[in-house]
Amino acid sequence: KISNSFWKSNFGPSVFPHELQHLINYYQRVVVKGAVTEAACLNEGLSHLIEDLVGYNVENPSRYDLFLASPQSYSACGGTSLAQRGGIYLFLRYLYERSGNSKTFLKNMVQTSDKSYANIVNAFPSKTDDFDSIGEFLRQWGAALAYTDSGASTADKFKYKARVLNSTTGNYEGACMDCSAQDNRGTILTGPSYGTYSGGTYSLKDSSTRFLKFSSTPSKITFS
Repeated sequence: KISNSFWKSNFGPSVFPHELQHLINYYQRVVVKGAVTEAACLNEGLSHLIEDLVGYNVENPSRYDLFLASPQSYSACGGTSLAQRGGIYLFLRYLYERSGNSKTFLKNMVQTSDKSYANIVNAFPSKTDDFDSIGEFLRQWGAALAYTDSGASTADKFKYKARVLNSTTGNYEGACMDCSAQDNRGTILTGPSYGTYSGGTYSLKDSSTRFLKFSSTPSKITFS
């Protein structure tokens, strides 16, 4: 149960753009293209990205805070729990920024019969030799999760752009990794969770990311 004021500040304003994206997505894919509906995880991720782009990004930080607490537990597009919504939002926000904040990327994601990861790759409008596959997208996104707000890299491709205040809504647009979310919840973001490397074998879900800290350089690491 939440208060009326919290509904008005956090949940209520994002409902219309969120659901409108679903409506447009369905119309363009099913009615216009005669294709099947988009994968639920990607459909939800697009709606959460749209919340951000129109100035109602208040709830996304608490979602992706859950994802960052255990990124190895979630595929980039594998479900619709709060943590998984946070993860796919972060992935799409990163790609949106890498596209130059391109409306073409968003349009391509909706006006298509492609689905899931194939849709993401084919929709991205500014591919390069080292950034043209889902594997490369995920690899460089993983680096951005680790490097943003850490000072470890100055390369734009390895970090999110600084958040900006929406002048109309007064809410932050964009993502931060180490900051106060200022989301009326008191969410403090501290970046992705790191495990400590201690030898042995590490398991990963498909298209997930695991972060490990090393006390010394190992000769070999085995992943399955």
